Amino acid sequence: MTPEQRKKKFIDNGECPGQWADNNQFPRDVVYKLLNKRLTGSRGVAHQAAVKLGIKPEPARNLV
Repeated sequence: MTPEQRKKKFIDNGECPGQWADNNQFPRDVVYKLLNKRLTGSRGVAHQAAVKLGIKPEPARNLV
């Protein structure tokens, strides 16, 4: 899902990205930056938020 698609999903469901961030314990600024493509979510909290938002796929886990 692209950030634009995720923003549309928020609008379609009558959700607020800030409230979503609070409910999922992510900083609001990180969520807004991901949705506006100011962060790529390459590591850390931004990566975790991007995965939870559906912008990035769940990373594969090595079971070795």
